[in-house]
Amino acid sequence: MNVLSISLLFILVFLSFLIPVLLRRHVWKRLSLAIAQDDFDAYFKVLDSFISKISFPAFYRENIRLSAYITQNKEELVKKQINFMETEMRLKREEKQQIFERAFYYFIDKRDKNVAYDILQKMKAEDSKMYDFMEIEYEILMEKKTSHIKDLEERIEQLETKKDPVKQEEINIIIGYYKQTKRFSKMCKIKSKIYPKMCLTSIR
Repeated sequence: MNVLSISLLFILVFLSFLIPVLLRRHVWKRLSLAIAQDDFDAYFKVLDSFISKISFPAFYRENIRLSAYITQNKEELVKKQINFMETEMRLKREEKQQIFERAFYYFIDKRDKNVAYDILQKMKAEDSKMYDFMEIEYEILMEKKTSHIKDLEERIEQLETKKDPVKQEEINIIIGYYKQTKRFSKMCKIKSKIYPKMCLTSIR
């Protein structure tokens, strides 16, 4: 192989890395512009373009399509998109976890108890640890249960002796959900001496 051939091969290899990067940047710029102008017709047109399809993996494209439906608050389209991704795409386990988590919080926010519960059960099969955390949130926000308060009070006491930033954040999130319920506010007025730590703003 002569010098010219080696040089040509080097250029081809270099372009094989450079061109996809430039294409992705171009597509992302157009998507960002469409969102900034609140032009979802243009957004979906770019997303479904040939350049987009060769620039981004299928899961990435369909996931940001889901993001657009959530942003638009198109509930039926969100349901259809989740069903499409779950049944028509060959998703990895972590990809399923990602869409189930996003869908769960969307329908929790919509106060759609039945759909949120169905998604929660799907998460159970994919990630038992995440399911446990989400189940507590579901029971607090959808079923108005206060049965976790005693356990949380004990866990906070344990954290005071053994600092764990991750666990602290998890507990603070759950406390935040409790504080959204009227029952928790009433409970704190009556039982603030029994659960002094839970009735604080947050733990540190």
